[in-house]
Amino acid sequence: MTENLYRVWAEERDGETVTPWDVWIEKVERLVGFNLDGNEARDGYSLDGAFEMFGRGMSARAAAAAIIKAAKVGGAG
Repeated sequence: MTENLYRVWAEERDGETVTPWDVWIEKVERLVGFNLDGNEARDGYSLDGAFEMFGRGMSARAAAAAIIKAAKVGGAG
């Protein structure tokens, strides 16, 4: 379901408009230090998962902490 919401959001948004999601995901990616375009099952993070956190109103800082804890980067996780 989240994938469908993300697709709709991406299709409907104007490329010139900066949305709250754009600001939030940029901050999260800056905090974690990597792009969140991963596979949740394989990597422990994904844009879909991040979008769900955003939708629940999680702060960027809290989301980054949760993603870092769950990420399977460089043998961690």
